[in-house]
Amino acid sequence: MFSKDIENYWSKRYQQHNTGWDIGVPSTPLKTYIDQTGEQKLKNFNSRCW
Repeated sequence: MFSKDIENYWSKRYQQHNTGWDIGVPSTPLKTYIDQTGEQKLKNFNSRCW
């Protein structure tokens, strides 16, 4: 695929909410890490890439 084809492919999947990487909850490794830090005062953790 060419660059523009890839851009269009992912743009369409994003618009259809079909990216495949958003599981809707914290992943097990991330949750385990946060639980191990002992920091329970985390109010907001945004791991999204824009």
